Amino acid sequence: MKQDKLVSVIMPVYNADEHLREAIESILNQSYGNIEIIVVNDGSKDNGYTDSIIREYKSMVQYFYKENGGIADALNYAISKVNGDYIARMDQDDISLPDRIEKQVKFMETNTDVAVCGTRFYMLKDGGIENAEDYPISTEAISIALLFGNVLCHPSIMFRASAIKGKWRYSKDSIAEDYDLWLRMMHEEKMTNLPEKLLLYRIADTHYTALRSNKITSFSTNIIRKALKNKWGIEADKYRDEIVNINEFDERKTFVEKLNYLQSIYGLLKEIYERNLVCNIVKEETAKGELNRQWKKVMNKLGFSTILFEYIGIENIEDMFFYPSSVLEKMLKNLYILLQKEREEKKCINILICGAGKACDNFFALLQEKDSEKRLKVIGILDNRKEYFEAKGKTWKIHKVCEASLFSFDYVVISSYKFYRQLRNELLMSGINEKQIVYRDWVKLCYL
Repeated sequence: MKQDKLVSVIMPVYNADEHLREAIESILNQSYGNIEIIVVNDGSKDNGYTDSIIREYKSMVQYFYKENGGIADALNYAISKVNGDYIARMDQDDISLPDRIEKQVKFMETNTDVAVCGTRFYMLKDGGIENAEDYPISTEAISIALLFGNVLCHPSIMFRASAIKGKWRYSKDSIAEDYDLWLRMMHEEKMTNLPEKLLLYRIADTHYTALRSNKITSFSTNIIRKALKNKWGIEADKYRDEIVNINEFDERKTFVEKLNYLQSIYGLLKEIYERNLVCNIVKEETAKGELNRQWKKVMNKLGFSTILFEYIGIENIEDMFFYPSSVLEKMLKNLYILLQKEREEKKCINILICGAGKACDNFFALLQEKDSEKRLKVIGILDNRKEYFEAKGKTWKIHKVCEASLFSFDYVVISSYKFYRQLRNELLMSGINEKQIVYRDWVKLCYL
């Protein structure tokens, strides 16, 4: 493709570490060559370490230093220095894959009405690469999904310079500067995601976002409220914080409280759907698909997916969103009665844990913290790769997954999310009844 369009890559930097070199070099090694790199040192306080790294690249980057004012201020400063037709974001500890810029420019050149283009990404965590959630692609799906969380990966973003420089700026008062910007741009600019994963997004305990997570959650709740009111015409003040923003939800709630919470979430999703029918903000099919996706995420987070399948026989939990509210209420009421009945009939529940390792450690920690009535009794641990496992001061002999039928148990709990499907299939092949195979959240919700 032609490379006549200049791309300005802006990178705010504060107290950098060794990953800064990787970030800069991932841009220098792009397949698209017409790039200027603008690095803004936001008043780093590390005895000149950050400064020394940036200066290694000499004329390969445009280097600016300013007094510390925060990431939003540094981004606005960088935007004021760009010369490009497009502006690409980059963080100091992430890695852009070699064809990221080329693919984004090609898309923006073809879709001239799009102002913001992100990409899907991989998570770079503890030296390993993991798949991240697949963010929605279309502008319409993104406009709904943004009401439930940030679905545009900031360091993957490319702006059309004429759009961002002409009207939009990051808010210096914002803690979640990118999410705040997307919600303000909602319905006024077209924002999309490329389906390809073109960025390695580093996740670490020292990551800037991780350090601010609690403040970001609270701030996000407020800006979601504003978006619901100003962009969708929904009076969000009638909904509690944990309804407006599911990240506010306290997972320590009782089972009954979670049932009530699910009904409240249902109310908000239903109102968004009905509001869209009246105002035709996005296509009905798109709204239905995205709201179903959000409904499924809530159900999974609460641990209700497996429960509804086990007790009521609902296989497609997304469809529940479009049941009449009276039907949902009746289902949840019947579910509660069934669970209470089983709880009263069984004084002690014998369980096997399938999957030894960190997930198993977490499961034992959960039991110790939550199972005050000592109703759950672990009678064995299954795993194909370990011979012994240390937990709670006890050494467990590990049995093969295929040996599960040797035990007399009520349920086998798969502790590992990563190997869930593999372990489930092995258990089924060994003759275990599918209704006895459950995931860890099921135990937490039903019996604790």
